[in-house]
Amino acid sequence: QATQGHSTGGGAVAVVVGNHAKFFVRGPSAFARLIMFATLSLLLIASDARFSYLSEVRQSAVSLLSPFQWLANRPVVLYNDLSDFFTSQANLRAEVKRLNSQN
Repeated sequence: QATQGHSTGGGAVAVVVGNHAKFFVRGPSAFARLIMFATLSLLLIASDARFSYLSEVRQSAVSLLSPFQWLANRPVVLYNDLSDFFTSQANLRAEVKRLNSQN
């Protein structure tokens, strides 16, 4: 699949990859995007702290994402439960051995 540059007029260049054209190849730099999104984040945090208008959005997001959080925590919970089970088994075996040696 060859990559070709085509002028779209106005100085923008479209890069064709396969059957799809990607426009705006020369966007803002990564650092500029970082600064822009960090500033936007800080403005949203400050405005939410001042006006509390995002509380419903947060509550909805928590409600929507909690099943995914539950699912993501399952491997850790399973590991902890199995670890506790085998530790308890080992402790019980050691206690039985100790009690048998006392008799």
